[in-house]
Amino acid sequence: MKKFLSIILGATMVMLSACGGETAKPDNQATTLTFSQKSAIKDQAAKQIHDQDAFKKLWDDTYAGMTEPPLPTVDFTKNTVVAYYLGEMKHGGFVIRVTRAVAVKDGYDVDFLVIAPGANCHNETQDTTHAFLIATVPTTQDITFDVQNRKEAQCG
Repeated sequence: MKKFLSIILGATMVMLSACGGETAKPDNQATTLTFSQKSAIKDQAAKQIHDQDAFKKLWDDTYAGMTEPPLPTVDFTKNTVVAYYLGEMKHGGFVIRVTRAVAVKDGYDVDFLVIAPGANCHNETQDTTHAFLIATVPTTQDITFDVQNRKEAQCG
């Protein structure tokens, strides 16, 4: 009986991991401050913020009309805030990750990965969503963004 339950649990974990996205550790120095499926920003955008006033405005714009969590403390003498907004989607279940955040010859590169849910995934909702991610990276230089999109495997 125990062996049977172990096999069932293992198979379930494999199926759920197919819906949840990557498990490998990303190659970056980013620190996620917040992410959600709900934002007041309706358009797709990648942004970089280099000062406290601009960060406060971004935070307020992100949560306009919603209960706003406390603004995180960021040391802008050492860090830059990066944000990616997916825009308006007709359903939920999207995941945004920073997969690469590294210094390069001409500045700093940040790569975002957007994972769309597969059919029948447990995290897909039929609500209109505005997924986003806000993070910090350890640079004060200008940032070059790259956004990659991927469709997840079918979920059972």
